[in-house]
Amino acid sequence: MPVGEIDQNTVWFDGHSMVYRDFDFDLDAPGDRSSAALEALEADLGVSDDVEVDFLSGGEWGQRLANVIDKGLSALLERLSHPDLAVRRIMAVVLAYADAQPDAVVPTLLQRSERDPDAPVRLGLLLASGRYANDPRVSDHLRRRMREGGPAEALGAALGLALPPFPVTDDEVVEALTLCADEQAGAALAELAWGDPRWNGEPSPRNTVDRVDGWLADTPDVRSRWLSRMLPRLWDGRLDPSAAPVLIEAADRLFEKDGCYADHAAAVADLLGHPDSEVRRAAIRTHHLYAHDGYADALLGVLDDPDLSARALISLLRRKDPRCLPHLRERMRQGTLDCRVLRYAGNFAEELWPAIGARVVDQDTPAAELAALLTQVRGWHASGDPIALPVAIALERLNARIEAAGNPESDDHAAAREAAGFLRDWRARAADEQSLEGRLARMRHILALSHPKDHDVVRSELDALTRRHEPDHTPHPDDPRRDITACEWIAALPHAAQPAVPVLRRLRDTAAVAGTVRAAAAHALWKITGNADGALPVLVEQIRQAPLLVLDYLGSMGAAARPALPALRLCDDGGDGDFALLARHAVRKIEGVSRGCP
Repeated sequence: MPVGEIDQNTVWFDGHSMVYRDFDFDLDAPGDRSSAALEALEADLGVSDDVEVDFLSGGEWGQRLANVIDKGLSALLERLSHPDLAVRRIMAVVLAYADAQPDAVVPTLLQRSERDPDAPVRLGLLLASGRYANDPRVSDHLRRRMREGGPAEALGAALGLALPPFPVTDDEVVEALTLCADEQAGAALAELAWGDPRWNGEPSPRNTVDRVDGWLADTPDVRSRWLSRMLPRLWDGRLDPSAAPVLIEAADRLFEKDGCYADHAAAVADLLGHPDSEVRRAAIRTHHLYAHDGYADALLGVLDDPDLSARALISLLRRKDPRCLPHLRERMRQGTLDCRVLRYAGNFAEELWPAIGARVVDQDTPAAELAALLTQVRGWHASGDPIALPVAIALERLNARIEAAGNPESDDHAAAREAAGFLRDWRARAADEQSLEGRLARMRHILALSHPKDHDVVRSELDALTRRHEPDHTPHPDDPRRDITACEWIAALPHAAQPAVPVLRRLRDTAAVAGTVRAAAAHALWKITGNADGALPVLVEQIRQAPLLVLDYLGSMGAAARPALPALRLCDDGGDGDFALLARHAVRKIEGVSRGCP
């Protein structure tokens, strides 16, 4: 052979130039059927059983293909006439990775792809011929078989044209790719190693539609055009419902990739009304299409479908669509809501708290439902204030039932654990509350279980306050702080605080009482009685002794504190010290409110 001339029998293993199969170093391996066929071919060619893996070849499976290809092109082409059908079928796969001189391989490929009696072999050889689709002999042959051959040949020819290394994807080719759903063509492709359901290197194809979709995944424009032809076939019955999950997932991923593929959202939305439940369930299981307005409108239309309702609610909640809230509340009221839906409802916490609270406090709510409901809302970033009271009531009821039943494994016990956990989390958030007013509001939710309980809170705080000012009380450094807190608790419940008025007046007017406590008592009296005349002199007197506390009180009084403005302006010396800034802030609050400003 002259120097520089390539032997026509020379052939190389090429696992990288085509997308028929992506080899993986560690995971890829043939399924049982493909492996058995390859073993038969290896035995016929005399390939050693010992596979010394060259990881550049793509692991053991790739190495086995490479070892077979190393036997030379002539030996491979001879096996295309092998009497064992399994050998001929695996040969089509082998030749898809065999890089040879076109003149040495093309004539045989074209002949056998037209004359082999087995449809899967013909399909596989047409697909493998695509390696040489830049050769006019091959491209003309593939076009002819696509137009004149049966469904299996047409699909194989379309794949040969559409896949690398020389992809051609005009409308005729894309239309032929839809034959993957044809019974004959699909069955032929399924017999080849690419459709082997036992192939372990990646999730096995669910069907031949999935296999073709996987090959088109890296060419979104082609995939979109193919999908535009496939989705209508689902609706009119030309496609088996088993193809629905593949096609709908493809539409979902295309929409995620680029909004220019949004047209498929309308087709998927239509499938939500398909008569086959398998198709409807596939159409609801999307991860990105919910962002499309048309698809969201269709979701609203299936909220009454028991098979689709939960997933539809989740998608609408993820897009923060308030139109789903009436249905969600009604399902909750009926006790038919899948509580897992609430995991996605945190953005609507304020709108849903009343319905949740009503369900929690309802004695007929099953304990298992209560546990599931609280499990979900504990994950919300909302405060939970509006349902602290219902949860506390429910916990008391559950504890009573547990004590009566004595069954620690009951649903009641699980619900009680969730209720206690919710309240524990709620108290922790209350402790972190920076605003004193916020802390009081939160604590009121848990302590004021009913209106009569407000009187109990006032009585409890008033008793403690009185005891600390009795002659036999042993003073403690924290007494003033506790007194201030008690005054503020009492002031937070003005409708129940009338019994505390005499004690508060005595504290306000007794010079021996700590100035901060006198100020707190004065402010509490104003909140209870609405009379600022008795409060302002004490507050003004204590401005410099407790500026942070007193200036906050004065600012909160708004227009009622207007007589204190001259004293506050004297405190504002125009400087930037803390005291001057606090005084200036109080003045702004008083003047703003008194003038009707926001």
